[in-house]
Amino acid sequence: MTIATGTRFDVGFPAGTAHMTEHMLFRGTDRRSAGSIDNCLEKLGGDLNAYTAKEETVINATVLQSDIGRAIDLLLELAFRTSFDPDELEKEKTVVLEEIDSFADDPSESIFDRFEELLFKGHPLSSMILGNARSVRSMTPEALRTYRDMRFTPDRMYLTVEADISELYLRRKVERTFAKNYPGSPVEAASFLTAPSPSFALIQESMQSSADSLSLGTPFDLSVPGKHHQANCIIGCSAYSLYDERRYPLILLNNMLGGPESGSILNILLRERNALVYNVETSYTLYADTGVITIDFGCEKTNLDRCIRLVRKELETIRSKRFSDRAIKAAKRQMLGQMSIASDNGETQVLSMGKSLLSYGQILSDAKVEERINSITSEQVYRVACEVFAPERLATLIYN
Repeated sequence: MTIATGTRFDVGFPAGTAHMTEHMLFRGTDRRSAGSIDNCLEKLGGDLNAYTAKEETVINATVLQSDIGRAIDLLLELAFRTSFDPDELEKEKTVVLEEIDSFADDPSESIFDRFEELLFKGHPLSSMILGNARSVRSMTPEALRTYRDMRFTPDRMYLTVEADISELYLRRKVERTFAKNYPGSPVEAASFLTAPSPSFALIQESMQSSADSLSLGTPFDLSVPGKHHQANCIIGCSAYSLYDERRYPLILLNNMLGGPESGSILNILLRERNALVYNVETSYTLYADTGVITIDFGCEKTNLDRCIRLVRKELETIRSKRFSDRAIKAAKRQMLGQMSIASDNGETQVLSMGKSLLSYGQILSDAKVEERINSITSEQVYRVACEVFAPERLATLIYN
């Protein structure tokens, strides 16, 4: 189940409210204890999980096909009938505070949140997903319940299932379970099930309007001293949004620069050719009104300046020279292969379906995605490289 709410909607609530709400879903409902929730699917060999992001909260279950009905029962109960017991909240505060401390102790992870906090300073996207110690301690059952009632509404939700099962059976099952769990009359429940599908426009109600998805984001250059055995570095900037057609060539460029394959440009440059890093990656995260693209690596402190010079020189190269048509063709073939393999994973597929529905109001077919990727040209990749990676746009954060 994908819900159109996340960290950027903590405005008006303590920082980290979305994340704490997600945690509390598992701490009891008006029908089940926390232990009963944990055992409900585990005793069947299944798995129950959830995560909070900047713009969505996801609750997902993996079960045998014969147990799909039980999984749907549980997901809808968690979404609508969480009890927010005060004693359970105090326990969960301790868990989240430990999570915050653990996260802070791992610079290779915490540097990402810090980077977005600085890049989007003053904007809701700057919010830390976990919140902070002070905000977590201030949370109350009443505030969390208010947040849930405001954000966990059917018009903000998509329930997606990946299974070889009758659509009619599934719909009837969802209708019955939804009517039982939604805190309103059966008529109100039925009205949500027959209403037009929601779109991602719902999530934009508290956003700043932006004509250009690159206009958000403030460049900076910051080095934070620490007692770590290596330096961690992120070089990046704001990027195209979920609704900007230029995202497609940038997705391809991101994969070419530092995708999962050992043959990516930066992996060859920093690891294979110069043996400066164990791992270097690029990532491109898309939001409704902007995006963020980053290059991250960890290295010996004595190698840091050289690594940064090499990365910036490579970015200069792709801004000054187009990739050959042959290189773009090979990159497209590789990325389509990665996507095809990933689609064989049921959990990956169902999460992707939920995100697609939330973002675009439809599930994009594999054929349509393949067509769009195959249409990318060398000229398009060159243009987005020049635009996104312009030197004056780049921000750098170092944990040294």
